[in-house]
Amino acid sequence: MNTIRTLPLCGVVFWAASALAQDGLDMSWNGDGTLLTAMSNYDVGAAVMAVQPDGRILVAGSCGGSGPGYTFVTVCMARLLPNGVRDFSFGPNQTGILTFSDFPSYAPPEDASYALMTAHGLLRQADSKLVVGGYVAEGTDIRATVTRLLANGTLDPSVAVQPVTFEFSRNAVANQSIILAVAQQADGKLVVAGQTNRAGTDPPNSDIVVARLRPDLTLDPSFNGTGIRIVAFDLGGDNTDTAGAIGIQPDGKIVVAGAARTATRGFDAALLRLNADGSRDSSFGNNGAAWFDFGRQKDDIASSVKIDAAGRIWISGVRQYDGNDYDFLVARVRADGSALDSDFCGSGFRAVAFDLDTRKTDVVYDMLLQSDGKVVLAGYASTDAGSNFATARLRTDCALDATFGSGGKLYGSFDASMAGNDGTAVAFGGSGVVLAGFASAIEVDGQFGIAQIKLDLIFSDAFEH
Repeated sequence: MNTIRTLPLCGVVFWAASALAQDGLDMSWNGDGTLLTAMSNYDVGAAVMAVQPDGRILVAGSCGGSGPGYTFVTVCMARLLPNGVRDFSFGPNQTGILTFSDFPSYAPPEDASYALMTAHGLLRQADSKLVVGGYVAEGTDIRATVTRLLANGTLDPSVAVQPVTFEFSRNAVANQSIILAVAQQADGKLVVAGQTNRAGTDPPNSDIVVARLRPDLTLDPSFNGTGIRIVAFDLGGDNTDTAGAIGIQPDGKIVVAGAARTATRGFDAALLRLNADGSRDSSFGNNGAAWFDFGRQKDDIASSVKIDAAGRIWISGVRQYDGNDYDFLVARVRADGSALDSDFCGSGFRAVAFDLDTRKTDVVYDMLLQSDGKVVLAGYASTDAGSNFATARLRTDCALDATFGSGGKLYGSFDASMAGNDGTAVAFGGSGVVLAGFASAIEVDGQFGIAQIKLDLIFSDAFEH
């Protein structure tokens, strides 16, 4: 099957002996540092991930399937032991994998020609329960959805009815409410972010939406009075604004990263900061909003956000060079959102190109901040055959770290027989970091892909907020 890839809103590497002392694929893990996990005749597309404190790896994604006379997309999940073996204690059938269609309340309607449910956010709560956020589509009606599972991969019985769905705003032309990121506050409440079509606009105008949920997954009215905050940047063009990542500061303020369309230069990377009560933080940027162009007057999109120990905000994503030519992007923003932090790279940002083929499409989906100040970027790089998972690491002086992979870059295949190999999530775990994504090929069902990257030092995620 062909897997559709979008830019974030939404070759084999041979190692010389001298590279063994460097940070790179952990060849002691599954024989070559990578593995594939199939979903029993479902076609996997994209992946989000969480690594448990005990090293078990959770991945979730959107998987295509079919039934008599209809096709559907549902959410699928897998849990692996630290060594990559399926964790057979996970899932309602104790197979280590599950699809939401295993749950009666999630079964796709057999009288519909097409049904769609996606996974864009995966969170392991402090109490070990699992939260998946995304959306469900029925024709032109798209509603945000949240599901909570127990740690063993069964539905949480404390939530009366699942899936829980939300309509953030109603647009009569194209009703759309989408969750693209999930985070948890220190008090246990959940914060979700994404986009919604503004009521009364034709053609529909997409705005950033942030919502907060109580422990029972109902909207929290102490957040902006309704549990929902909708923010329009409206910088021009079709005024499309979207959020794809959330960071919670130690003081409870909520930082959301994404993109805002402009009139003349495509998308700008966008940041929004809200106070804990859902109001816009007037001390940040322009009444809580900031947006950045990175010099090419073309698309700049933030797909990941982190807050470091000094309160500085980091974003990563893509910088469009020209046409299909996109580069990895990482930038650091001053804590008050007033400007890029020129103490990083002199300009506040750095672009990294892999350029493995003529398309030169290199896309970051996720980022890690190491406790020594180094930055790890993860995504994919296009190749003549399809794509490779791709990672890069920058030193504190902004240079590519020559002790990581080959010249600061590491790329390869989850499986060389699969043309498409995309990295879409990265987390600390095991002997270094875990990279998750998917591998796909024409007429072959896509599978979850996992790679273990060994670091000389093991960094905990206590550095992140």
